[in-house]
Amino acid sequence: MNVFDAFGIYLNLQRNQWRSPGEIRRIQCEKLRRLAAHAYLTVPFYRDRFDAAGITPDDLRTPEDLARLPVTTKAELQAAGPDAITSLAYPRGTLKEEHTSGSTGRPFTVRFDPRFVRVKNGMFLRALGAAGYRPGRKLMLVTADPPRPSRPLLRWRYASIQDPPERMHEILDEFRPQVLYGCMTALRQLATYIDATGAACHRPGVVVSTAETLDERTRHVLAETFGAEVFDIYGLTEIGFVAWECGRHDGYHLAEDTAIVECADGTDASPLVVTNLELWGMPLIRFQTGDLAQPKAAGPCACGRGLRRLEGLAGRVVDAVRRRDGGSVSPYRLTLALEHIAGIRRYQVVQEDFDDFLLRVEAGGDPGDGNPEDLEAAAREAIGGVLGPGIRVRLRREESLDPPPGRKFRVVESRLAT
Repeated sequence: MNVFDAFGIYLNLQRNQWRSPGEIRRIQCEKLRRLAAHAYLTVPFYRDRFDAAGITPDDLRTPEDLARLPVTTKAELQAAGPDAITSLAYPRGTLKEEHTSGSTGRPFTVRFDPRFVRVKNGMFLRALGAAGYRPGRKLMLVTADPPRPSRPLLRWRYASIQDPPERMHEILDEFRPQVLYGCMTALRQLATYIDATGAACHRPGVVVSTAETLDERTRHVLAETFGAEVFDIYGLTEIGFVAWECGRHDGYHLAEDTAIVECADGTDASPLVVTNLELWGMPLIRFQTGDLAQPKAAGPCACGRGLRRLEGLAGRVVDAVRRRDGGSVSPYRLTLALEHIAGIRRYQVVQEDFDDFLLRVEAGGDPGDGNPEDLEAAAREAIGGVLGPGIRVRLRREESLDPPPGRKFRVVESRLAT
């Protein structure tokens, strides 16, 4: 890897976030035009896509022009096969393969060209930088990968979500990082272990959560246990780090210099569609992420970044609540209705049938949590207020809501989703 090239990419990404919206748009338009020409000439899948839509690469000059192409789903890419979706400009041996988690039942292999690997690393460092990380500070990473050796030159130490909480605690106290980064469930399990055992622990100044929707209760638990400011980062294996919080905690800044993010304006969450402007080895144009996001009203962030923002991430499209009439309701509306009910520490809503819902509540709440009947009545009223009368809600207390290994925690989960 060319170290100077990687450092140059990182510095450019750092500068871009402070550019004006007009400058960022010019960057997007220039990258989109180059990507469209490359995809049409070297990727059979996209050549067919353009031809079927009756357009040429020259027709894609602005982010708005992307609407002339249909959305690309993961299922369509898998059905086309690796040869059709990989750029012919790159010998297969030069591409790095990474695999999505398959947490939604559809694992996927994506192929990165060498330059995008450097861009993706730079995107990671930029998102961490918004949370206060600087090169040279101690960083502990709890990732889904198998245990990896530490990187002493970078002052990075790895742990795995496969490690038991007591092992993560040992690493935390031994390494004493200034920043703790990791998958939300693993960080929460570590915090729960520390709280339950009363063990002393090192308190990093910053905790960064990723990989799963960070609910407000978990944010509070992490902040209290570690005595840290908590940040959230949203990323995808296929795209890199798409959105992140800054120190103002006023929404999620979008990586608009590396991606075009489509999310319908309005007061509700909508599907997130992303065009990766940097990945040429296996282009992803109008890629349907499967996630729902709540757009934020236009206006600059007090931090000074010129990037647009999301209000928040609302979960998976497949977990939108389905109605008998064929309509659906965003999970974001349910979480807004439930999060202020007294006595609920952590919860999950499971749609078992069109009118049947199970509210799983984590046990071990505060003494004033109230009795299950009161909680059930309050939950029924809250859910009914969103979905209408005739909704059945059962409440079940459980010791832990943590998902099994290999699955992500979803605040709202539809068992009807296909």
